[in-house]
Amino acid sequence: TWLWRSYGIFILLSFIITYSSSSALAFRTYDGNPVQILLKHTMVVLVGFSVICLAHKWKLEHYYRWSKLIVIVGILLQILVLIVGTNINDATRWIRIPIIGLTIQASDFSKIAIIIYISAALAKHHYQLKKMTLGETFLNVYLAPGIIVCFILISNFSTAFILIINILIVLFFSNINKVHLILSLLIVSCLFFGLLFMTPKDSKIPYLSRLSTWKSRINTFSDQENAQSKNTYQADLAKIAVANSRVIGLGPGKSIQKDFLPHAYSDYAFAIIIEELGFVGAGIILMTYLLIIWRVVSLIRKTNNRFTVYLATGLVLIIIFQVIINVGVSLGIFPVTGQPLPMLSVGGSNFIATSLIFGILLSISVNTTKDNGRIQRLQ
Repeated sequence: TWLWRSYGIFILLSFIITYSSSSALAFRTYDGNPVQILLKHTMVVLVGFSVICLAHKWKLEHYYRWSKLIVIVGILLQILVLIVGTNINDATRWIRIPIIGLTIQASDFSKIAIIIYISAALAKHHYQLKKMTLGETFLNVYLAPGIIVCFILISNFSTAFILIINILIVLFFSNINKVHLILSLLIVSCLFFGLLFMTPKDSKIPYLSRLSTWKSRINTFSDQENAQSKNTYQADLAKIAVANSRVIGLGPGKSIQKDFLPHAYSDYAFAIIIEELGFVGAGIILMTYLLIIWRVVSLIRKTNNRFTVYLATGLVLIIIFQVIINVGVSLGIFPVTGQPLPMLSVGGSNFIATSLIFGILLSISVNTTKDNGRIQRLQ
C-alpha cells in the first residue's frame, strides 16, 4: 500500500539525513565518529520496523477493547518521567531504558494513548454524548486525557498545547454537546494562558521553568527587532541555512550550518534538509507527507465506523502538527520550540512512536471491514 511505500521512503531518507545532519552530535558524543550514530539509528529502525509490524497485525477490535488500559499505561509513563526521568537539554522528558541505553520521550507514546482512548470513548458513548451533563462528559471523555496533558505541560508546553488542539479537533467532529465543548475550551484557555502569562520571567519555581522559557520565546518572536542576539541565535542560523540553499541544494552532507545550528539534527531538521537538498528535495519530502494524509483521508471516507474515523483523524493530526511546527520553526514562521520532523529527525523515540502510528493506520487499512462488526457489537 501507499503507507508501506511512504514508510520505506522515510527509512531511506532518515539514514541520509541522520548521517548528514548529526556531525556536531557525533563530535560531542562519539569523538566525531558518525558511524556510531548510524549504528544507533539502525537499531532504532529495526525496533521501529518491529513495532509497525506488531501494530499492523493487532486487530482494531483490540485497540478499542483495551483503550482504558492503554491510557492508564500512558499516565504511568508520565508518572515514571517525574520519578526517574532523564534530563536532556534542561528538560526532563525522557526515560532511559536499561541495558540498551535508549532514551524514549514518554509524551510521544502518551499522545497515541490519548487518541486511542478518546476515539473509543466517543464511539462508545456516541448516542449519549448530547444528553450527558458536563460532569458526565468530563468523567467519560476528558479526565484521563486531561491528566496526561497536565503531566506533559510540566516539561513540554508546546507539545501539551498542540495535543489540546488535536483533541479539540477530534471532539469537534464527534457527537459531543458543542455547548459543553465551547465551555470546556474557554475554561482550558483561561487556565492555560493564565498560567503562561502569570508565570514570572526566568521563574525558578519547580515545574514552571519551562513555561517561563516558552513565555520568553513568544516575547522574542513577537519583538525580534529588539530581542537580544543570543535569544534569536537559533532562528537566525536556520534562516541562513535556508538562504544558503539553491533549487537543488548544496548536496547531501554539505550543509554549512549543521555544525553551528543547535539541534540541527532534530528541531531544525527541515532547515538542514532545505540547505542540502534544496527546495526540490524539501518539496518531495513534503509531498510524501501529503501522500500519507491523502491515504488516511481515503481510509476515513471508506469506513462508516466511528472509532476508526476518530482514531485515524487523531493519529494523522499528530504527524501533521509535527510537520507544520518543525517546518514553521525552521522557516521562522513560528517561535522556537522543539518538535521533531516525523521519521526524519534524529532520535529513536519519535521514530518508534511514528512507526506505531503507521502500524495502527495500516491495521485500519487492512482490518476495517473485518473489525467493523466486532467493534459495533462491543459498543
